[in-house]
Amino acid sequence: MHGSPVVILGGGPHRAAQGRHTPPHRHACWELVCYRQGRPRYQVGTQAPTPAGPGVLWLTPPGVTHAEWADTAFANWFILIEAPADHPWPQRAVDDADGGVERLCGEIVRELRAVGEDRAAMLDLLAREDRKSVV
Repeated sequence: MHGSPVVILGGGPHRAAQGRHTPPHRHACWELVCYRQGRPRYQVGTQAPTPAGPGVLWLTPPGVTHAEWADTAFANWFILIEAPADHPWPQRAVDDADGGVERLCGEIVRELRAVGEDRAAMLDLLAREDRKSVV
């Protein structure tokens, strides 16, 4: 995640049926959304909803309102991240051709659900994973 100091606060899988929109909401931290299936639209603030799909990533800063429009059923990983509000992450990105960020998000979610002694250390390592191929 660009080599910056970050803390992973939480996350998980999210699925929505067609027509089951995620209403406007905001978080006190960054949210990374990595779409795995379907073709929803993602809306940030007052911008027009933008199409998303497999391999599309959205990074929403703390305190910014966002929503999802389920034009089709969809699935994503969401990761809640503590990092400076002015961190220079892009708002929208596309995963590499091999799906490296999607796999990383899946690994983070699996580790968040783990109960082992090494959970915190593993999450720290995963947070430091640098994906330079993400545009």
